[in-house]
Amino acid sequence: MCKAISNTPPTLAKGFEETNMHARIDRRGQLPENGFRIGKESQVLMMVKGGRCGRVRLKQGEALQIELHFKEKPTAPAARLYSNLSASGEFCEVDMRAAGPGVFQIQCPTEKAGTFFFTLQYTMDGQQWYWLRGELWQLLVFPRPLQSLRLYTLIPTASGPMHQWKTVLQRAAELGFNMVHLLPVTKQGGSQSPYAAADLFTLEPDFLPEGTDPSSMEIFEEFVEEAQRLGLGLCLDLVLNHVAIDSELAQRCPHWIYPDATEPDGLKRNGFHGHDGFHKWDDLALINYQHPDPRVRRAIWEHMEGYALFWGYYAAATGGMIRLDNLHSTDPAFAMHITHKLRREYPDLGILAELFTHPEATQKILQHYAVDLLLATTWEHHFSGELRRYFRYIHETTPVIPWFTPINSHDSGVPAEEFANVQATRPRYILCALLGIGATGLTQGVEVGIEEKINFIGRQPVVPPSATQHDFWPLIQRTHELMTHYSVFQQQGNVEFLDHGHVAIIAAARLSRTPGEPHALVIANLDIHQAQSILLDLQPIGLGQSSLTDAFSMHAWTLEGHTLHCTLEPCGFQVILIEKK
Repeated sequence: MCKAISNTPPTLAKGFEETNMHARIDRRGQLPENGFRIGKESQVLMMVKGGRCGRVRLKQGEALQIELHFKEKPTAPAARLYSNLSASGEFCEVDMRAAGPGVFQIQCPTEKAGTFFFTLQYTMDGQQWYWLRGELWQLLVFPRPLQSLRLYTLIPTASGPMHQWKTVLQRAAELGFNMVHLLPVTKQGGSQSPYAAADLFTLEPDFLPEGTDPSSMEIFEEFVEEAQRLGLGLCLDLVLNHVAIDSELAQRCPHWIYPDATEPDGLKRNGFHGHDGFHKWDDLALINYQHPDPRVRRAIWEHMEGYALFWGYYAAATGGMIRLDNLHSTDPAFAMHITHKLRREYPDLGILAELFTHPEATQKILQHYAVDLLLATTWEHHFSGELRRYFRYIHETTPVIPWFTPINSHDSGVPAEEFANVQATRPRYILCALLGIGATGLTQGVEVGIEEKINFIGRQPVVPPSATQHDFWPLIQRTHELMTHYSVFQQQGNVEFLDHGHVAIIAAARLSRTPGEPHALVIANLDIHQAQSILLDLQPIGLGQSSLTDAFSMHAWTLEGHTLHCTLEPCGFQVILIEKK
């Protein structure tokens, strides 16, 4: 029954006099008087080198370069950078220097990796100060280990016991890889999937010598030390969304799992949304990061934070990175918390994420998460037109979305399966390595031309160093040398396609911004059956009449005109270094 609303004002409680109320109001905090106003677009123009859409990505050690141009004629102009790039990480102001009438500049070195924010303050008359209109810009400083990233994925289920994995590390180092991605090595549930952990802090017993305590990290730490000795970083997987349905967590703390009354055990399963609906993974229990009881929620967050920091420590010790599995289905609040927590604890640790959503959502997510690289699915683009458009998209979005472009992943097929011919490895790896932004890789076995992917679930035969008659070692080694020695292959937005939409050939120039460094021409035939020819006109990009060197055969010649005729065998390629005469 509803009570009638009274028009009589409520009486004050006994002892609560009017003077006390006034005193309480008087004790309220006062707003600061800093005299700032929000500026107008008509007043100034800010230009950030390499920046786009309020975001700029730099390599660790590069300088943030900003210019501010006054549009209106100022009487006593001045400008300052406001950012948290300071050594302490606290926001502060730094004066910009005058570089001409109405122009101010600043260059700030980026000594620390991580995510930072900045904007500008300015005055027209030396008295009234303004904030630059708009949101703070985001600066992503790329850790040094991720510059020219060459990532080899080791499949534990096909590599024998853990003490033998050192030979895989040695093989990866010989191939010119600088980081090794290790699928989860935590104790597995009954499905024998590395992504269905039975215990987040102990090792899978099947990877250890018989009788070894799986809670002891001694053998794993020997593996880590070998990676350090070889100069290899380790990329370790973090699986934050779920645990095995028969895991210790799900059994001892079932209230940490989302409830589902339709399941026999009452625990909700994880899964994914495909084109044909939702696909459930019966072996995975979905963690409930938003439990309504704050005590339970805090316990979940602390446990999973401990898990992330535990494995993050080993990755950081090698100058490596962590990989966030299925970031698109991770609780957003916890994902934002844990990426920034990892960044604070291990500033030079790289963060790679698997994030499958539409571009607009991706950009919004990256504004809040401390992520360095996103997985690009190059293998899904089978034909030249599709792949060409994809590489254009990668370079167009790189200032906002940084991409890792491997030829395949442990979830995809190997090139022989994806492209119907193992020789497709040759042009595809060239394109993924030399048309991206300097971050590529492959999975174990691709280097020796295996024709079927290694199933990372269950126990598989060990992959020998020379599993087939195919040998892509020289190709991979030389490609990695080119990536390492020429910054042109690491620069963003410097790709000019010259193939005019050829049905089988992708041909693109990489125009170097580094003084004294040659430009590059990357040409690849994706046709697995027939040779293809193309006539390339270099005049529109100013590279006619140049000195040319084949980067693989080292044959050198002079181009007197401006057209270059190329004929490539099936799955053939050519990489040409160009120096303007």
